[in-house]
Amino acid sequence: MDRSIPDTADFHGSAEVRVIDEITLEYREEGVTRLNNGQTFKGNRTYFFKKEVEIMAIYFGDGLSQSKVCVRLAFVPSTSSAWPLVAQDDHQCNCDLHTAEYEFKSQDEFSVVYWVKGPKIDYMVRTAFTRL
Repeated sequence: MDRSIPDTADFHGSAEVRVIDEITLEYREEGVTRLNNGQTFKGNRTYFFKKEVEIMAIYFGDGLSQSKVCVRLAFVPSTSSAWPLVAQDDHQCNCDLHTAEYEFKSQDEFSVVYWVKGPKIDYMVRTAFTRL
């Protein structure tokens, strides 16, 4: 996986998905963040993807927001083929609005874009995933 926050940082690492039960997947990512000033540090994050009626809910798996819903995604299939599948949702985090767009391009490739806007911040995070 490769993630970028333009003019700020990049994150390179891997993500692993583990089946918990017939409706729940555990997603865990880990890697290294490199700030534009050259500083690096390791990081990781966990989420739970749960199938709900006609949507996929993504829950934070760690940190202060653990077990809270991050986004609820209702995928809209392409009218001409099986791919891509696209969904968008947002959530409020204090004074900031986080808008997410998930695009599954194939069984082996998807991307996630987050736009974060608030009184003191305004940035975009783009992540590309490719199955190894």
